[in-house]
Amino acid sequence: MIVRKLTGRQLAFVLHWAQTGNKSEAYRQAYNCLHWKDATIWSKASELSRNSLVLERYEQLQDEVSKAVVIDRAAVIDHITSLALANAHDLSAIEVRNCRHCSGIGHRYHWASPTEFAFRCAEVMDRNAKLYSDWELGGSQGNAPVPQDLPTDEGGYGYIVNNSPNPECPKCLGEGHVVPTIKDTRFIKGAAKKLYAGFKQTQYGIELKTRDQDKMVELLGRIHGIYKDPILPAGSLPAAPPGQVVVISDDPLLASRTYQELMRGES
Repeated sequence: MIVRKLTGRQLAFVLHWAQTGNKSEAYRQAYNCLHWKDATIWSKASELSRNSLVLERYEQLQDEVSKAVVIDRAAVIDHITSLALANAHDLSAIEVRNCRHCSGIGHRYHWASPTEFAFRCAEVMDRNAKLYSDWELGGSQGNAPVPQDLPTDEGGYGYIVNNSPNPECPKCLGEGHVVPTIKDTRFIKGAAKKLYAGFKQTQYGIELKTRDQDKMVELLGRIHGIYKDPILPAGSLPAAPPGQVVVISDDPLLASRTYQELMRGES
């Protein structure tokens, strides 16, 4: 049994035909026909394209291109959807926390631990000692400095920094204090991880950088034809219902070119 195969030039013709969608140009690339007339090249190319082996291979390539475009486009839409619907709160937040008097005994200053209290007492004593030392070095002119009173631990221990404010607190009146927070990026998962785009250290602190969610929502709306200027070209298949994947065009070659334009932002 003789198994027929494509020749090297026939295979080159098929590949160029699949890439360009132009039979005549594919024939020029595969065969030595530099000085031939256009009509002759067109005739030869048309005849070759009807060859059963050539046509079979071309259809295989079309099918491969179409599948690749559908898979790639589905991945792109999934990525855009994830960014559009990501919860920015997973990256940063504004927290309203309790003040030091919210949960202290009798609403007195609430210490986290005896160690924190001891360090604060030491700070006050050092500050008082320096005031007195400076006064003596200055010739003890004027009245002696009035030392700052040592703090007391009457409010007790056990303050938890991120508890909610106490609405009955007479110090903050239940408003607590506002603390902007940035989540630990080592533990960011899912869509929020895609949304995160790094950070920048500024003179005011850390500036969190994220992808443009508004732009992602706009792209998603255009892809599915919600807006008047859909991102898909005229003649494309209608948008599929949620959860379904649609191809960009009935023609796999046009679909491939359209997909490349979409990736370059030319649509």
